[in-house]
Amino acid sequence: MRRLLTAAGIAALSALPALAADPVVMTPAPIADPVEMTARDWSGFFAGLHVGYGWGDSDMTNSSPPGPPSRTIGFDPSGILGGAQAGYDWQAGNVVIGAVADFTIGDLSDSFTNVPPPGPPFTATTEIEWMATLRARAGVVLAETTLLYGHGGLALASVRGTWIGNGGGGPGTPWNGRGRDTSVGWVVGAGVEHRFTDNLSLFAEYAYADFGSYRFDDPPPGPAVTFTQDTSISTVKIGVNYRF
Repeated sequence: MRRLLTAAGIAALSALPALAADPVVMTPAPIADPVEMTARDWSGFFAGLHVGYGWGDSDMTNSSPPGPPSRTIGFDPSGILGGAQAGYDWQAGNVVIGAVADFTIGDLSDSFTNVPPPGPPFTATTEIEWMATLRARAGVVLAETTLLYGHGGLALASVRGTWIGNGGGGPGTPWNGRGRDTSVGWVVGAGVEHRFTDNLSLFAEYAYADFGSYRFDDPPPGPAVTFTQDTSISTVKIGVNYRF
């Protein structure tokens, strides 16, 4: 019995080097990489370009007397537009606040021709040549890369109006008013901006601007006719921003 136990022990000890030479390695199963979401910091300066479309209302009213009774012509100016913008954003958590200024050139126009009766013959026109805004904006960041925001502030526009009658005679003839004004008003709206990279984003936004009214006259020696023009417009824009 003793000899048998001794032989078994010697056999077990002789097998140890072989086991040490070929250790069993437990390799964990690979873990799938999670979908990577790159956090974007919205703080900083940005600048870019935009294009869009604008439409609105522009009412022109002539005074009376002299001449026919006072009359108001309603216009629906519309047209394409384009321009540039620049601004700065500050981010705190998922809230972004900032300021943006833009300048937009457009040709939003409309005209009306009166064939009597009623009243005398005349042609009236309206045109918005350019717009500029200085706005605050505030919004919430979704999924680190998309900003939903509202905006509002100061708006300016170059507004033109004419009311030409009696065959379109020269200045001073009856019903021959021409006016142009840099009208000051206000603007509000909302938009969405999406970051594709750290530096490049695409935005779309809507804005409503009211520029109030201004007055222009039929200059002497024509009759003392005063014209009042009241204008408001809506715009939709798409554009790109580069963030520095």
